Amino acid sequence: MNVLEIISGILLLISCVVIILVVMFQEPKTQMSSAVAGGNSDSYFSGNKSRTRAGMLAKLTKISAFVLFVVTLIVNIANIWM
Repeated sequence: MNVLEIISGILLLISCVVIILVVMFQEPKTQMSSAVAGGNSDSYFSGNKSRTRAGMLAKLTKISAFVLFVVTLIVNIANIWM
């Protein structure tokens, strides 16, 4: 194993653990059933969703998933060329 494989393996492990923890901390989205039934979904919190804890966790989930995807691609492409 070379240094690139070790570093990318550590990054993959960290991003997997972060995704698991962030998803576990998120609250279930039960508002969808009221929105489908015709409930009003406009509120102060829906307008400022990115500043709430749920918004930050959703953003962190997207960033972690992107890191996982990119590192996985880099590892696979590096293995083809080496």
